[in-house]
Amino acid sequence: MISAIRMNSRQSATEPVSHASPGSLSASLARHFFLFSLILLCSPACTAIDTQVQEKVALSEKTLRIAVLPFHVKGADWGDELADVIGHELTKQAKFEQVERTVLNKILTEQGFSQTGLIDDQTRLKIGKLTSANLIITGQGTALKYMDKKGKTWTNLIDTLSVKAIDVETGKHVISLRKRPGRSWTTKYRLMWGLTLGMVWDLEDILIATQEYDEIAMQIADKIQAQIIAQQDDKLREKSLQERDYHIPIPGSD
Repeated sequence: MISAIRMNSRQSATEPVSHASPGSLSASLARHFFLFSLILLCSPACTAIDTQVQEKVALSEKTLRIAVLPFHVKGADWGDELADVIGHELTKQAKFEQVERTVLNKILTEQGFSQTGLIDDQTRLKIGKLTSANLIITGQGTALKYMDKKGKTWTNLIDTLSVKAIDVETGKHVISLRKRPGRSWTTKYRLMWGLTLGMVWDLEDILIATQEYDEIAMQIADKIQAQIIAQQDDKLREKSLQERDYHIPIPGSD
């Protein structure tokens, strides 16, 4: 009996034991990461900003004069800076002309209006008319304070944001944008993360970069520009069709 046990022990000792080597584990993880990155890169780009077009802007002018009011951002004191960046990004297009901040602040002060962004639509329209603006842009949101893995606290991040563009002539909200919480997987950031396999830009880096107010301001401005320009193009096409002289021949006529 004892000899049988010893024999089994010897046999067990000589049987090969399967252990995954560090190299094979690294290769397996790399394959899984590569496949995940490939799926992410091939998926449609996803932004955290939703756009809703509610009315067409009364585009009687080739150049739109815009007044970007100070934004109210809960938990931050840079709402006016955010508004300035959006205005600056919009005026990079020749179709937009911004009411200067000094002029806007002077009107707000003289009329006794709040400069925090917490004003009603009627007041906004009055400001628009006083500044001869075609479009009023206003917004409010919540700041995000985030401590990264290195212990650095970020205070210039946006968690949520709602932006409205109001046509001064009609008083209607023409464009509404909403920034949702979380990182934004635009094509730019997909490439930055995926092509480096997360070794240069990790998920935390993407989260921080896509929540900074400069980045959000550029995305907001791009979406407003795209909608306004698309509406202008539609209006030009409609006008062109109306001006065409359609001649439908009648059978038997000369």
